[in-house]
Amino acid sequence: MANLTERALAKELDTQSMRLWQSVALILDPEKFEGTHTPEEIRAAFLAPDGDLVARLHEICPRPDQLDRLRISALAAAHASEDRDWARPEGPSGIIRAAINRLSASSDPTAGSILKSLIASSDPSWRPLLTHAAAEHTRLLRDNLFIAPSVAELKVALAGGAPASPADLVAVVLEEIERYRSTLRTGSEMPWKRYWNTDHNGAPEKPQIENEDRDRLFELLKSRLEQYGVAAAMPEARRGENTRADILLLSHAGRNLPIEAKRHFNSELWTAPEEQLAGYAADEGSFGYGIYLVFWFGTEYRVPTRRDGKKPPASAGELEAMLRADLSSSLEEKISIIVLDVSRPETMSKPKPSRKRATKSKPSLHSTKKSDRL
Repeated sequence: MANLTERALAKELDTQSMRLWQSVALILDPEKFEGTHTPEEIRAAFLAPDGDLVARLHEICPRPDQLDRLRISALAAAHASEDRDWARPEGPSGIIRAAINRLSASSDPTAGSILKSLIASSDPSWRPLLTHAAAEHTRLLRDNLFIAPSVAELKVALAGGAPASPADLVAVVLEEIERYRSTLRTGSEMPWKRYWNTDHNGAPEKPQIENEDRDRLFELLKSRLEQYGVAAAMPEARRGENTRADILLLSHAGRNLPIEAKRHFNSELWTAPEEQLAGYAADEGSFGYGIYLVFWFGTEYRVPTRRDGKKPPASAGELEAMLRADLSSSLEEKISIIVLDVSRPETMSKPKPSRKRATKSKPSLHSTKKSDRL
């Protein structure tokens, strides 16, 4: 079909035949056609005179979701939504609506993000439908990914046993981290202090390196999660494309939960959820879930500058709120943000550098007064 289309377009054709063959070329390879034709030519190809033939050819398109993305992108910017467009499916509004409905029902996990990306560039009349379609796709994915636990698994989970589902694993880990956070500032042994290097008097001097902070939390989680049947927790676990997650917790059922941990003054503080953790969470078995954990050491350590120029946070709570607000709508239901306040209390002064005691040098024989030598 591709060879036949290429030969046909190489000939001299009338306008109607040219548009028809161009629509076939578009359906066979949407990305190639988009890169070699103007927006006007793309719209003309979608509105070819034989709409029924074009609709039937849609079934043989190797990448139907990409074709529908291009349909909406090319047509929705130039054509407004029309009432009763279902009665004229060959018209621009009918074509756009059908493409939106197909993407909303697609099994491709990227279809929802495609719909969201088209909202800003489309005519305002299409934006409510695109927003609703993206939400419906998210619900569809959630329903498709859900695996109902058996009665036996539910009984074990209700009795405080092993997680019964990926979401249950997330809930268990978050509950234990929250329980630890509630004692971080109140414990008599000062748990927050364990994330600092101390001087010879035991006073917190400077934050430990990131790996040490992570390993300390890893030891804590490992002991607390054993009761739930979590099989292993491995720091610096290798993930796809030769990347590493700071902590990877594995359940007995093979489900895994990546955790990315950073100090609040790390240069990748604001980008890690989208650029690192989201990739780990996309691995098979993670079901899109992940936890972004940040250690807050106080305002004495500068927060990296944000691209939007917003005022830096003044507390662990403010930092957590800002990081959550930064999450895209596709990640906010799957990625959890936790900021642990391990800062020095304001009442605790910073350790002062030790000074060497000055010693008086004894006078040498050559420096003795002349009168004393006489």
